[in-house]
Amino acid sequence: MNKILYSILILGTALSMQSCLHDEDEVFDTSADQRLQQAVSADREVLESAQNGWVMHYYTGRNYTGGGYSLLMKFKDGKAQIASDNTGSEVATSSYTITKEQGPVLAFDTYNTVMHSFSAVSISDVDGDQGDDEFIIQKISQDKDTIWVEGHKWGNKMEMTRLPEGTSWQNYLNSLSKIKDDMWYSYKVMNGQDSLAQVMLNPDTRRITVTNGTTTYSSPYYVTPTGIGFPNQVILGKNKTKKLTWSATDSLMTVDGSSEQLRFFAPEGWHPIDYYAHNWRFYYNNWKGDLKLFCKKISGTKIEGSFTGTDGLTYKVILTYNKAYGSLSWLVQDMEDPSGTYDHLQLMAIYTDPSSKSEYITWAPGVGLEWKLSNGSFVLVDNGKLGGATVSGFVIDGVDASGNRANAYPVVIENFTGAYAYPYSE
Repeated sequence: MNKILYSILILGTALSMQSCLHDEDEVFDTSADQRLQQAVSADREVLESAQNGWVMHYYTGRNYTGGGYSLLMKFKDGKAQIASDNTGSEVATSSYTITKEQGPVLAFDTYNTVMHSFSAVSISDVDGDQGDDEFIIQKISQDKDTIWVEGHKWGNKMEMTRLPEGTSWQNYLNSLSKIKDDMWYSYKVMNGQDSLAQVMLNPDTRRITVTNGTTTYSSPYYVTPTGIGFPNQVILGKNKTKKLTWSATDSLMTVDGSSEQLRFFAPEGWHPIDYYAHNWRFYYNNWKGDLKLFCKKISGTKIEGSFTGTDGLTYKVILTYNKAYGSLSWLVQDMEDPSGTYDHLQLMAIYTDPSSKSEYITWAPGVGLEWKLSNGSFVLVDNGKLGGATVSGFVIDGVDASGNRANAYPVVIENFTGAYAYPYSE
């Protein structure tokens, strides 16, 4: 009897397997590789169908620990044009491919100065900003106006939306710049007269920090033409939201679908940008150095300063204003060459390595010095972007059209950290 039952089971299993195999032949008339190739071709067609390109809400840092950015992308004939709201009007072009892995992967396979700036690494920073330049295509909306992707290396989920035809890329980027210039960066979350939480936006790191009672958390944010958005819902007061709308008329942020508002408040030590928009005199190197910086405001977050170098030439630098903390910074940057000798100049920071005690230079973005109020006077202090290393001053070097530095260091401002800054007039 048992033998008969066993035989029936074997026969039933065999017939079942045969049936499954037959069903698979009916469902899939192409191989898995062929189906993946079809998906790759279909995704490429959708990408290149956007005549005006796409807006990608892009995030750096594993698990959204970095900042948020708005990238414009246009794909055509295997080439990709990319612009970003953190690189001005620059549009970089490179080739792109969609490769077959576990699913279609969008990759920018030749160097793109905009896209690859997020993944650039150095000896002192082996992960860079932890930005992706390869993306797993996960889903495309039925109307083909939205594409959801996931960073191949760092895993952040991002969204691409079709940019309406007729929209100027430059006008779009200008609208983001205007929002960044106009909006405040420090708020109290209010519901009527009730203060529910405190919010700080850091324009350098592109992160929002919310303090609600004893709870503090942060998230990346990206800038939109109407305000800011987040990758996931955040709780500001008592309501969840994925976006905030800036009201220029009322000078506040509104929470969509809620009576909560974000109203400006000034943190301790905060100063408006106009406070800094005058001339300064620096005494540095234990009062042996003397530098006069002539300043003028050029936007809501930028001040142009000019000074005379040791070679007698006048150099112009851009000082960066942080609206959240009301502070001003002198950072590493590219500069014009007043002598016309080089294609441009590069302002680099001198820093001391804490282990070797040796001095080096760096041109890593965001490194520099910050105005800090101390005993009624302003002092230039290291802004901490190099971790344990300490910035001590600046050098200016020439850069040719190919990007090669002259390594001549025609202007050196040594022992500048700790300089005392005083208002100055002729």
